[in-house]
Amino acid sequence: MINNIINTKYPLFWTVLHLLLGVLVSNSTTVLYVWFFGILAVETPKLLAAKKGLNIQLNYFITYIVSFEMLCRMARTSPIIPYEMSKYILFVLFAYGIMMRYSKGNIGWLMFLLLIPALFYDDSEIINTENLIFNVMGGLDLALGVIYFKGQSITKEQLLNMLKLCVYPLLAVLSFVVIRTPEYDDIAFDLSANFDTSGGFGSNQVSTALGLGLFILVVFWLIGKEFTGNRILELGLILGFFFQGLLTFSRGGVTGAVIACLALVFLISFSGGRKMSTKINLQQIAVYLIPIVILGILVFQAVDSITGNNLTLRYKGETAGTRAGSKEVSLNTLTTNRYAIFLGDLELWEENILLGVGAGASKDLRPTTEEVPTAAHVELSRLLAEHGLFGLFYFILILLIPFTVWRSNPDPLYRSILIAIYILGLYTSFHAAMRTYITPLLISMSLIVVKETVPTLRKKIELNIDKLSLSNYIK
Repeated sequence: MINNIINTKYPLFWTVLHLLLGVLVSNSTTVLYVWFFGILAVETPKLLAAKKGLNIQLNYFITYIVSFEMLCRMARTSPIIPYEMSKYILFVLFAYGIMMRYSKGNIGWLMFLLLIPALFYDDSEIINTENLIFNVMGGLDLALGVIYFKGQSITKEQLLNMLKLCVYPLLAVLSFVVIRTPEYDDIAFDLSANFDTSGGFGSNQVSTALGLGLFILVVFWLIGKEFTGNRILELGLILGFFFQGLLTFSRGGVTGAVIACLALVFLISFSGGRKMSTKINLQQIAVYLIPIVILGILVFQAVDSITGNNLTLRYKGETAGTRAGSKEVSLNTLTTNRYAIFLGDLELWEENILLGVGAGASKDLRPTTEEVPTAAHVELSRLLAEHGLFGLFYFILILLIPFTVWRSNPDPLYRSILIAIYILGLYTSFHAAMRTYITPLLISMSLIVVKETVPTLRKKIELNIDKLSLSNYIK
């Protein structure tokens, strides 16, 4: 099934099919069960039997199947398809991939070990297995992903296929959310996240998924690669992800996508097109970028008008309290209390600097959220509060990853794409911690090494041989 998707001559068919899937799932969860378990039933035996080319088959399976996480959560499939299904799947598939191939990801083993001690103590004395999975499994998945992906060489076509497979389930998320959104006149738009426009599910997570879809489609648009075979439709999908992401009033997903896109443009521009396998110059970037920017501004204004100008106020950090005069706009209102959570975690770390308070315990011990216990939203501060110095070292290792990406990828274009992927994964951890698959998958996937295709390498070898023969002849 997955090979049929990536090798198809009719990408428009699969695009429409996944959009239709979201529409059907919005009315019947059974459709999602059939599709999800059907994919598992068809692809799992292939992976178990595969010998040659296992890595790329596993890569495709991972990126496609875990990207259904948000659709499953919105459709309320738990416990048949567990709420944390992506964390289980990533753990199992990364472990399987590590066992089946030689890996150079020693840094990942160190990251894995750094998280283990906090599993064995709990200052709150109320943590159970569910809490541990919610808080720690994402970090463990990231560590295993680093082990699995680091140094793994794939072609640029295979990387683009992986990104395509990430987007298809997100198309279903987009159509699901659009169908579930009531008439705009019936929605009470205020200065908080909106569940009506996020399919009735957590707007922060939905916005994050929509932002990922937006970013990947912009990547295809900027580098001149077709996704659907119809450029007008692709532009419409980009604007659709942006429009619905704005409507959720959860700023993290849209902001992260914009930051990653700007980083990509900067990195490509910085390289100046030198040594790129796909020649892209500043003029070409401008040609592709300007329409998106202009239409993006128009979309923002349209959503602002629909919401009674509350969208602009929301992005300025205004809340009901600041508008009423009982509060002032601050870093805390701008981050929807994430700054208070961050400061509370730092206080916990200061009191338990070596080992932290134990995995998952910060929610109930954090002084800034004692009255209303709040789950971690910033992965950095959670690592410090719950894992102490081990958490600090873990995060430092994450920050070293882009240097490895830069050294390992000679092609500036695909190096830029991988670093932009890393940036989006890292940014997501600052507003959604690791409660979704996006941070562990994107950060670890950024360690892939994109090599040239075999025909390109063969041409270079033949060219060098011809030069050598001509040189000898002249001598």
